[in-house]
Amino acid sequence: MIGVFLARRAIAGAYDAMNRHDLSTFMASWRDHGVFIYPGDIPESGTYEGRDAVEAWFDHFFEQFPEIRFELQDLCVRDIFDLAGNK
Repeated sequence: MIGVFLARRAIAGAYDAMNRHDLSTFMASWRDHGVFIYPGDIPESGTYEGRDAVEAWFDHFFEQFPEIRFELQDLCVRDIFDLAGNK
């Protein structure tokens, strides 16, 4: 259960950083080899590999939508017994 608490706290913090458009805080938990996939058939769609590519995508996204805000409504956790909160 502590893993659920840690995951919720980390994800809520990431959403708060996104809402402030604070990319350095949002990207702080991303690993150098992280992958971000934006689905669909629009120019922004695709797979972005590596921390720098992901950060560049979000930077461009926030430039295009400066007033966008996100609200976390539901969070599902697969392994509630994960003590580290990294699953």
